[in-house]
Amino acid sequence: EPAPPPPQPLKLTKQEQKKLKTQRRIAKQKERHEMIRQGVIELPKPKFKMNNVMKVPGTEATQDPTRLEKEVRNAAA
Repeated sequence: EPAPPPPQPLKLTKQEQKKLKTQRRIAKQKERHEMIRQGVIELPKPKFKMNNVMKVPGTEATQDPTRLEKEVRNAAA
């Protein structure tokens, strides 16, 4: 007598797929934030681009804007 076939996985609706995807993303973000809070991983460095070079570093930008611009150009290249 042959064994019965394995059960088929349930098909999720589009809405259910979207909900699961969102829940997974939020859980991953919370886990990452928790690890940063505990000091396991470092904070990501701020992203410099030419359009926000004066906004990101704060007071450093007003002291030596040319050096910051040079760093941004080197990082982009």
